[in-house]
Amino acid sequence: MFSPAFVLFQNDKKDEAVFWFYAAQLRVRYQLVFEKGDRGQLLSIMLMTVGLPINNYAFQDVRKLNQVIDRVLEWDTAAPNPFREKPRSREVEASLEKVYSGIRDLKEKLSTERVDDEQKAKSEAQQMEQMAAAKTSPLPAW
Repeated sequence: MFSPAFVLFQNDKKDEAVFWFYAAQLRVRYQLVFEKGDRGQLLSIMLMTVGLPINNYAFQDVRKLNQVIDRVLEWDTAAPNPFREKPRSREVEASLEKVYSGIRDLKEKLSTERVDDEQKAKSEAQQMEQMAAAKTSPLPAW
């Protein structure tokens, strides 16, 4: 879901991109509770690449971002998730709770730091837009 989120962002469907970016994060974090391996590294890479311009856009309007996160949580409850059916130990339940408490913590942080987050994102917006545009440019001929 990260790749479609970035394509949406590049095609000026930025609000949809934010939704799918956060939905992708939630699902990967959920999946990591059950499957280890290199998925954690892949998540980090996506956050550092695709995430930078999308998050910058999202953080320019924290109230709207909070609404998107609420929609992601509603989507997560309603959309199929094959990992929901897997057996759960107390450790797994505790890890899943950490996934969702991380979202609650983010929402709280957004509420308390809204003004600073929005100011910072707006001041970095041009640089982020240029970075996102550079990722769409064709590679130079060798």
